[in-house]
Amino acid sequence: MEQRNKGGTYLISFVVGVACLGLSIFNVIYSFKQDLVETTYQESSRTGIVAISSPGKNLHLLCGVVFFGGFIYFLYLGLKGYNEGIYVESALEQQSEDHLKTQPDQLEPQSNLVRHPHLRLVHPTADGVMPQMPANKLAPDEFRKAIDSEDFWSD
Repeated sequence: MEQRNKGGTYLISFVVGVACLGLSIFNVIYSFKQDLVETTYQESSRTGIVAISSPGKNLHLLCGVVFFGGFIYFLYLGLKGYNEGIYVESALEQQSEDHLKTQPDQLEPQSNLVRHPHLRLVHPTADGVMPQMPANKLAPDEFRKAIDSEDFWSD
């Protein structure tokens, strides 16, 4: 259910971004609109029609730039959410594949463990608790002597 909410989030970001792009284009186009005004010439009684710039030209240009910035931001959020969704899906798939591949009873013993009796592979129990070491465990100084006496790099 959380995955569905993530998917909806980036989809909503894309929709809002497209709306911002539309508003940006509308404002920029509208800023170049000229209004037709009927006026009289200075020394004549005749009327004429004159095209003047829209009084809100600067405001429309500013709104166009702001909405374009919003488009870029929501496009970024949408792509970020989409990429995170893909990453989470692939990570979950990878984790489930890894979990299926590495079951504790399927692990192969390593050859170093066979050659060196003081090393042993320990698996956690089903409840996650590590088993206790046996009573015949080497003392730290004996362990150090055993390690120093063996040549691990001879292979």
